[in-house]
Amino acid sequence: MDIPLIDIAPLAGTDEPARAHVAAAIGRACRDIGLFAVTGHGLAPGATRSGTGGLKSANIPGSAGKSAVATG
Repeated sequence: MDIPLIDIAPLAGTDEPARAHVAAAIGRACRDIGLFAVTGHGLAPGATRSGTGGLKSANIPGSAGKSAVATG
């Protein structure tokens, strides 16, 4: 399975057709696969890396990370 990579930068702009295209791509990804990755978000690379550890462990069935994320 390929995870869609969606450039969300147009969402911050005023080009309505471009914004609609991004929204449609997000909708397709959610319906067809259930997740997507983003680019064009404006965050520094280190900021995105530091937040992925919990997500990775949360997606392992039966992991302690999943329980910790679910209970907050």
